[in-house]
Amino acid sequence: MPKLRGATSRHDIARTPQPASGYVLPPSSPMNTLATLCLVAISDPYDERRRVRAIARIDLLDRERRARRIDEASYRVGREVEDMFETMSRIGGGGQWLEGDRIDAASTAELAIVLGVEHARAVNAFLGWLVHHLGRRDTRLLWDVLGNRQSFTGAATARGYLGSRGVHYVTDRFRDALSELAEVKAATGTGSRSGGQPLRRGVAVVAS
Repeated sequence: MPKLRGATSRHDIARTPQPASGYVLPPSSPMNTLATLCLVAISDPYDERRRVRAIARIDLLDRERRARRIDEASYRVGREVEDMFETMSRIGGGGQWLEGDRIDAASTAELAIVLGVEHARAVNAFLGWLVHHLGRRDTRLLWDVLGNRQSFTGAATARGYLGSRGVHYVTDRFRDALSELAEVKAATGTGSRSGGQPLRRGVAVVAS
C-alpha cells in the first residue's frame, strides 16, 4: 500500500462545520442513493477562506480516497488521468491507441479537429508520459477503470484473473500505478510533462 501523504482533502470533514443555511439536497434520481452520496468538504460560497460540508455524489476515486486506500496525491493525479481519458474517449478506436506509446496519426488528426492542434499534442504527450512511467499494461488498466468505467472485478476478469485474489491483484496494481504517478510529479515538482512542456488539458476537471 502506498504511504499516505498529507494534504487537504474534500473527504477530511472531521473539523468542517455544517453550512449555516443547511444542506442542499440533490434531486431525486436513481443515481442519487445512500451508496452514491456522502458528505464532503467544499469552499464556503460566501467565504472562500472557509470550508463547509456539502452532500455530493461520489465515484470510484472518491470511495478509494474516503476509505484511505489511496492518499490525496494519488487521488488528485487520478482525477487528472480521468480528465485526459475523457478527452481521449472523443476519438474512435475504443482505446486501440494503447497498442503503442502515442495516438496514431489518424486519431491525432481526429482529435485535432475536435479539440485543436495544441490539445491534440497535449493528449499525445500525456499518453507518452503515462506509458513511460507505468508501461502499457498498467496504462491500459487505468484506461479500463477510469476511462471505460470498468469495475475492479470486470477489469480482473478481462485479464483472466478470477476470484478474490485476482480482484485484489488488480486493485493493488491500480493503486500502485496512481501512487507511482504521484511520486513522479512530487519528485519533479511539475505537472504531467513530456519534453519539458506542461500539458494543457482540453477538459476541466469537474467534481461530482
